[in-house]
Amino acid sequence: MAGTSSPEAVKKLLENMQGDLRGLSLECRKKFPPVKEAAESGIIKVKTIAARNTDILAALKENSSEVVQPFLMGCGTKEPKITQLCLAAIQRLMSHEVVSEAAAGNIINMLWQLMENSLEELKLLQTVLVLLTTNTVVHDEALSKKIGFCQCAGLKAKPARDSKSEKTI
Repeated sequence: MAGTSSPEAVKKLLENMQGDLRGLSLECRKKFPPVKEAAESGIIKVKTIAARNTDILAALKENSSEVVQPFLMGCGTKEPKITQLCLAAIQRLMSHEVVSEAAAGNIINMLWQLMENSLEELKLLQTVLVLLTTNTVVHDEALSKKIGFCQCAGLKAKPARDSKSEKTI
């Protein structure tokens, strides 16, 4: 993503990440306490990364498995509002190329689970598209899983979403 390494862009990314984690914490406070706690730990992790590193994007990528974990847990709740919030946050991280190969593998597995449960199909396809087009951390088995995911999601698409799903694929 062009210009994402400017100090202003990095600051904005950090603010957005913390906002996403705060939003996740608020949404999960009563019904999903473990997700709430993970989100609060994520806020501390992001602040610590920002305070201790000069190359914040590289540090975020290095710690991306920990940073995305609250969002993966949020997707695991299968609550539409929480899942959408988490997928949007994951897309933001991927578009800034701060997702490691290990974290990308975890994201793909979570997307696969959501697809199997027919949840948020259009948002899933959009997330896969971002993952495919913004970085090179996905290859081999993970890449074949993403392609299979797109095909399955396209076949499962509800009539109201068919045209959007087909366009995404």
